[in-house]
Amino acid sequence: MAWQRALVITLVYPYDSAKSPKFPAFELSDATGKIVSSVDIFATSPVLLTFYRGGWCPYCNLDLRALQSHLKEFQTVEVALVAISPELPDQAITTANKTGLDFTVLSDVGNKIARQLGILFQLPDAMHPLFKGKGIDLKERNGDDSFQIPIPALFLVDSDGTIRHSFVDPNYTHRLEPATALELANALKDELRS
Repeated sequence: MAWQRALVITLVYPYDSAKSPKFPAFELSDATGKIVSSVDIFATSPVLLTFYRGGWCPYCNLDLRALQSHLKEFQTVEVALVAISPELPDQAITTANKTGLDFTVLSDVGNKIARQLGILFQLPDAMHPLFKGKGIDLKERNGDDSFQIPIPALFLVDSDGTIRHSFVDPNYTHRLEPATALELANALKDELRS
């Protein structure tokens, strides 16, 4: 698609911990409707946060399943996994159940956090009929009619909320391999020990 070819940025970006930005503070609903805060999420360990477009996206579901298949390895290096999408909590619980996730799934309704991170994508008007034709009603799923979704992204955040690594690619078919994310998590664990 022409709009994808125009977006040719892929970032695997390590941050200098002395100059790194903080992950935006948040209070978001989990898949059960319980409010979860960034303070709670970051309190005990580093966190790998993955932003996904929605449960309707097959690439997102494959990515979530791939992370789930490495959950024990992330737990071994004491890094928590958290998934975030703009979908309402009832949609998020459906995605969590469908993909068999045993980690936290949060709803960034209105894309507030995605907007603050600069990873929000406005779907072109030409895409509306394509979504409708596939039975994907983003207004119903996300609770608004903005037709905005996050660019799939990963953020490795340490326990004080500092972003240590990020991966952002506007081509939604490109995802960071869980093995690479584990290497980054291991490196962070080693760095925090020293």
